[in-house]
Amino acid sequence: MTPPLRSRIPTLALAASLLAFAGPLPAAAAAGKATGAANRANRPDPGDLAAAARDNALRHYLQGVYLEASGDLAGAIQEIGRAFAYDPTAPDLALKLGELSFQAGDERSGLDYARRAITLGEKSGRAQFIAGSALAAAGRVDEARDAFQRALAADSTNLLTWSALGRIEDEAGQLPAAREAYARAFQIDPDDAETAYRLGTLEARLEHWGAADTLLAQVAESNPFLSGLSVARSFVAEHAGRTAEAARGYAAQLQQYPNDRQTRRRLVQAYIKLEQWPDAAREARWLFQQAPKDFEAGRVLASLDLTMKQNDAAAEVVRTLRKSLPGEIEPAAFAAAVLLHVGEEREARAEADGLTKERPRDSRAWIVAAETWASNDKPGHLSAEADRRYAKAEETLGDSTGAKVELARS
Repeated sequence: MTPPLRSRIPTLALAASLLAFAGPLPAAAAAGKATGAANRANRPDPGDLAAAARDNALRHYLQGVYLEASGDLAGAIQEIGRAFAYDPTAPDLALKLGELSFQAGDERSGLDYARRAITLGEKSGRAQFIAGSALAAAGRVDEARDAFQRALAADSTNLLTWSALGRIEDEAGQLPAAREAYARAFQIDPDDAETAYRLGTLEARLEHWGAADTLLAQVAESNPFLSGLSVARSFVAEHAGRTAEAARGYAAQLQQYPNDRQTRRRLVQAYIKLEQWPDAAREARWLFQQAPKDFEAGRVLASLDLTMKQNDAAAEVVRTLRKSLPGEIEPAAFAAAVLLHVGEEREARAEADGLTKERPRDSRAWIVAAETWASNDKPGHLSAEADRRYAKAEETLGDSTGAKVELARS
C-alpha cells in the first residue's frame, strides 16, 4: 500500500537537503584547512611579542622617570607600574616601584615591591634597603635591622644604609651599635656634614667629649647654620669645662628660637656656674612667667632671688606657685620654707595649714604643717601646735615603711 502523500513530504525534504549538502562538503573542508594553515602562518612570532613587550615597558619606564623628575610621583608610579605589567620578571622595575612607593609615603607597597624585587633576583642590596626603610617606618625594628644588615652584606660601601642602621639603633637606645654604624658611614664619606653631626652628637651622649668636640667643629666649618649645631657644641663645651663658651652658644640659639625652653634651662645653669646671678635670674624669670606651673623653674628663680637678697621677689614667686599648684606637697613645702626664711612666719603657717585642708588625708601635708609650726622650737620649748599636727600626721600615716621613715625624720 502506498503511504499517504503527506507522510512522504518530510522524507523527500530531508533527502533533498542531504543531497544539497552532499556535493559542497569536501570543498568546504578543504577551504577550512586552508584558512587554518593561513592563520598559523600569520601567527606572531613569540620573539616578536617579547620584543614588543620590552619596547612598551621601556617606553612606560622612560615616561615614569620623566614624571618622577617632574615631581609627579603618582604619575611615575602609574607609568612604571605599566612597564612592570609588560615585563613582570624585571627586578629593576619592581625595585623602582618600591622606591617610588616609599617616597610617596606608601610604606606597605614599598615593602611589597622591594620583596618582589628580591624574589626576582635583585642583588645590589637596594631592595633590602627599601625593605628595611619601610619596616623601620612601620616600627618593626628587628626586621628592619635584619634587612639593613642583608643590604650591607651585598654592599658594605652604602652610606645611606649605614646611616639608616645607625638611626634605628639610636632610636632603640642601642648607642654603641648606633655609634659603630655612624662611624662606618663617616669612614665612607668624612665630608658628609649630616653624618658627622649625628656621630658627634652620639659621641656627646656617650660622654666622649673630645671626639664630639672635634666632629662638631668639623661640621661647623662646612655647615655652620645646621639646625641644632649651636646647642650641641654648647653642650659639649659645658661638659668640657668651657662654661662661658657654652653660655654664648645657648644665648645664640635662643636668639633664633626664643621658645626653646630646654636650651634656656641650660643657659640658666651655665650662668649659675659662672655666678652671673642677674643673668641667671632674668632667664629663669622668663621661664617661670611663661609657665607658672613649672615648679622647677619657680624653685630656681626663688633661690636666685634669695641669693641676690631680693626677698620680696622670692616671696612673690612662691605665692604664685601655691596658687598655680594647689594641693601639691613639694611646692607648698618650698613656699612655707621660703616664707619662713624671709620672715613671713604667719603667712608660712597659713599656707601650710591650707595644704592640710587641700590634702586632709595625706600625712605629708600634716608633716609640712607640723614642721612649719615647729620652726621656732628650741630645747625645752616645743610647740603644742606642732605636736597636734604631728599627731594628725601619724593618724593619717600610710601603712608603708617609707611613710614612717619620713615622719621619723621630721
